[in-house]
Amino acid sequence: MSMTVSTSHNITSFGTIKVPTAIKAAMDAIHGGFEAGLDPCLTEEGTSGCYILREACEDEKAKPVAVWKPIDEEPFAPNNPRGMQAPFGSETCRPGVKSGESSLREVLAFLLDHDSFAGVPPTALVEVSHPSLMMNPLTEN
Repeated sequence: MSMTVSTSHNITSFGTIKVPTAIKAAMDAIHGGFEAGLDPCLTEEGTSGCYILREACEDEKAKPVAVWKPIDEEPFAPNNPRGMQAPFGSETCRPGVKSGESSLREVLAFLLDHDSFAGVPPTALVEVSHPSLMMNPLTEN
């Protein structure tokens, strides 16, 4: 499988579910950050790909613009950057949760958290592309 790099940057909502206002604001901030030349930075912690956009990657005190976790970089998903790659649907670190399901479960938890009863933060599926993000194209076998 060959690696590809996006030659442009973009962020768009995915699907037809209404995007929460807070997420729209974060998407605008990400787009503005990309336009200003900011690069997303892979966090050091965790088992999945988790990216943070801040004014300077190396400045931990710089306020984050946004944080996101790609569905294809979950543990045991095809593009996991931490060496835990496997096909979508593989067993993960959490019994009963397959790779590719965690992101969807987080969005569903937000949608089911009516009136913020459980305090689930605003969550949505978005598509992000940026020249600094390497990716393996996903294909069906």
